Amino acid sequence: MGYNRDVCLRAAEELSRRRQKAAAEAIARRKRVLEKQPAAADCERRMAASAAKIAQVVLSHGDVEAALAAAQKENQQAQEELAAYIAAAGEQGRDFSPLYVCPLCEDTGYKGTKICQCQTALLAKYAGEALSKSSGMQLASFEDIDLSYYDDDARNRMANNFAFCKAYGEQFDTRADSLLLFGPTGTGKTHAALAIARLATEKGFSVIYGPAQTLFRKLEREHFRGEEGETEEALLTCDLLVLDDVGTEMTTAFTNACLYDVLNGRMLAGLPTIISTNLTPSDWGARYGEAVASRVLGTFEPLSFAANDVRQAKLERRLSGEG
Repeated sequence: MGYNRDVCLRAAEELSRRRQKAAAEAIARRKRVLEKQPAAADCERRMAASAAKIAQVVLSHGDVEAALAAAQKENQQAQEELAAYIAAAGEQGRDFSPLYVCPLCEDTGYKGTKICQCQTALLAKYAGEALSKSSGMQLASFEDIDLSYYDDDARNRMANNFAFCKAYGEQFDTRADSLLLFGPTGTGKTHAALAIARLATEKGFSVIYGPAQTLFRKLEREHFRGEEGETEEALLTCDLLVLDDVGTEMTTAFTNACLYDVLNGRMLAGLPTIISTNLTPSDWGARYGEAVASRVLGTFEPLSFAANDVRQAKLERRLSGEG
């Protein structure tokens, strides 16, 4: 599925910014090295002179093979000396060439005529950000959690849950387990999932987060009404997908098929998904069928948020003048 104009434009602008930054940093790096190691300039002159010598031999019909061997030896020696000067100056690189974010395509976004993996990653990232933004959800933080709203029976269990989720977010990579956060309304499932999303996003991973109902509706509009978008591709390829309030969406053959396709596709790709839901593990088969239930219950790490309704506790505290 193609990406829309805004997503493509953002990716192109980022690649251009990277190229310009790499070129500017190369010039600045050369200046810093020459200030600390002036002899490095001689290495550059020798490298340029070796190429000129080959050209002269070719024009004079001399021994090109011998000239080429001598020039390569001189050039290699000059390169090694230059690399040593750069390292001695505390800089990166073996020469003064730009250090691109993606050395495969030198931040052009293309390897020959094929799109480079770096541009593919940018397109997925920006498509995911646009999709998450359209869901209206805001990222949360583990620092915002107040355990005093939980009753005595739940407080220790919820402290362990949030500690687990925080460690998951801090150590997140694309090989992480998928998580099933389940429990009654208002117990902190969404907060924990979005706090994980924040940590993953801050580490540079592409994350899509949103209510299942919102994301499935967007898939439905794109599928049946021809609405522009790349929701399916984004859901399948982002580094982390957070599906919130699974089980509250209208159940149809289409939404069930969407849920199966997304979960199965991400499972086959080895990409993690976080689901927050009011459904208990025993509810999945009856609501979505065995194909979906087996993928969720068989591959997701379950985390029970069995606790009192924190939103209700906060309201009661405000009404009593305590909060």
